[in-house]
Amino acid sequence: MKSNKIIDSVEELKEHASGFHFLVFPVYEDNRIHPCKQKVSAIYLCDNVGWDRFIIPINHSEKVNDISLQSLMDSLSQCSLYVWDKKSFLNHVNDSDNLFDIQLTFYLSGKEVSEPHLFQSYYNKWREFSNINTMIPISVLFKEITAWMDTNELPQSLVEIWSLCYKDDFKTYQYVLNTFQKVERNGIYHIDNGLEYTQYNLYTTTGRPSNRFGGINYAAMKKSDDTREKYVSRYEGGKFYLYDYAAFHPTIISNYLKIERPTDKSLHQWLGEQYFNKQELTPEEYEESKKLTFYYLYGDVSEVIEIPFYQKVNELIESFDGKTVLETPMFKRKIKVDGLNKQKIFNYFLQALESEINFVKIKQLNRLLADKESKLVLYTYDSFLIDYSPKDDINILKEIRKVLEWGNFTVTISQGKNYKNMEYISYL
Repeated sequence: MKSNKIIDSVEELKEHASGFHFLVFPVYEDNRIHPCKQKVSAIYLCDNVGWDRFIIPINHSEKVNDISLQSLMDSLSQCSLYVWDKKSFLNHVNDSDNLFDIQLTFYLSGKEVSEPHLFQSYYNKWREFSNINTMIPISVLFKEITAWMDTNELPQSLVEIWSLCYKDDFKTYQYVLNTFQKVERNGIYHIDNGLEYTQYNLYTTTGRPSNRFGGINYAAMKKSDDTREKYVSRYEGGKFYLYDYAAFHPTIISNYLKIERPTDKSLHQWLGEQYFNKQELTPEEYEESKKLTFYYLYGDVSEVIEIPFYQKVNELIESFDGKTVLETPMFKRKIKVDGLNKQKIFNYFLQALESEINFVKIKQLNRLLADKESKLVLYTYDSFLIDYSPKDDINILKEIRKVLEWGNFTVTISQGKNYKNMEYISYL
């Protein structure tokens, strides 16, 4: 018999919950606020076949008893819990081996799930109120979440793919979620708004994260206006340090293909010497070399096929011809590429490898800065923004450089009092 109930205590939940696999949907207090800045209003539970569904008020106007979120999770410690957006949920509960991310399971299986844009009519009606999800009747919360889950066939689909959660690629990506949750928690300081919190979406086709929240695209903030100037260090006497990879994608490719290259000059210089057939490049030729490399890598290497670097690149591109599935080099994630041409698949390959390299680097930076005041506050494809506290030894900035340059990479470093006015430095 189906059981659809509002649960008012941990004891009542134990009495009615008989399954071992549950889908967990946290309802936060306000959909407009970043999850790390608010509490959980209610928890929706559904067993993996959709028979038993419960909703438990946590910080809701209709709650009868005080139920702490952690005590609720502890009561389910013997169950497998598939939570919607584990990265956000970890702002409120301790991580555990029985907590899996639903989106990640679907992402790795190739299934698609629509985003849960729930309770919108109440947000349209009560714009001026805060913590709206604590005032929406608990029965309405229950009804809308149930309808969304049934529309996406989440319980039935999870039965088919839940075993993916115990495979190596899933475990790898789970640590990536934890890694980015730590970066999001750091926040980035805005002159007018105080700490703002970013939100990385890792579930993109190539794995390259997007990063936006509250109408702000943190991965594409303009340099031409004063947008970046508003972001400053949170520390008195603090500064921003921006680490940028030099020739990141060409370096990735040369590392992957084990192409020998000089260690006493930049990759752009080395390739430029071959483009222009000369040893000394003017500043203008050096800049042109950067543009040409970008053009050839993402366009047509046949124009420079006589250069050994591009001969190797061309062999790699040709190996993608006719592929229907691309396996990422490090994490072994499968990407469907059926119908794409070989150049497009190569571009996917580059972005996937770029992202996986950086996932490892960010985890290492989190460990390095774990007991420091300085924080990694923004990651954008080939750059890392550090909010440096003068209470930390300046040598920590050199250690950051070592982490990023490990594996035959090169970074340039800029510093500034805000994110816009950054000046190149050479002393670190």
